[in-house]
Amino acid sequence: ELVHLERMSKVLLCKPGSDGGLGDCPFTHYAMMTMALKDVDDVKVMPCAKDEKPAWLLEEHGGSLPCLVDDPKTGEGAVTGSGKIAEFVDEAFGQPNILGGSAATKQAFEVTSSLFGAIAKFIKNTEDSLDEGLRASLEEQLTVLNEFLGNGDHGVPLDFLSDGAPGLADASIAPKLFVLQIAGGHYKKYALDPNKFQYIVKYQEQVFSLPAFQSTKPRESEIIHGWGQARAGGH
Repeated sequence: ELVHLERMSKVLLCKPGSDGGLGDCPFTHYAMMTMALKDVDDVKVMPCAKDEKPAWLLEEHGGSLPCLVDDPKTGEGAVTGSGKIAEFVDEAFGQPNILGGSAATKQAFEVTSSLFGAIAKFIKNTEDSLDEGLRASLEEQLTVLNEFLGNGDHGVPLDFLSDGAPGLADASIAPKLFVLQIAGGHYKKYALDPNKFQYIVKYQEQVFSLPAFQSTKPRESEIIHGWGQARAGGH
């Protein structure tokens, strides 16, 4: 039986930024955007550096972040992994229910399952000879997403991935598209071709303007910093 959690404080442990504040992790952004969509505002965000991770997190969860927990000292009630955190929040924090379990939502997760891997490989690559192939692989995945967005019910393009209103699929994919826009633009001079990806361009304008996205997004400078570390083999 699910516990009603609105009156219980929780802590979200997450990757820290360069100044010790919120870092660039798109998975933390996913978890936080889900909470914002659910109107959950009593969760304390606590950046946790590698050398500050508590023993229970390392021993029981492999040090995985983000981690939603009741007590960061003991690890009581810990849930790790952005997808599991998002589902837990959706089920445990009352209405509105944004998971839905609809066919469209499930399909949205399926068609975007390989997108972030392609984004990461493209941005992290520092060998010019590999860029063309990695760009082509990325655009294959973007094409799948663009076609999905363009082929909604009765041929009407989708406003959001989760059945016309923002939901878990949007909270998952929007932070990853933001990484592509900011880090891809900075390190690869990459921008979506509006002629090839017109539905993604329209989708981004809508989803990036949501208060739930705006209030939880990391600073652009942190995304650039974090992916600069990744390109140097830092994480």
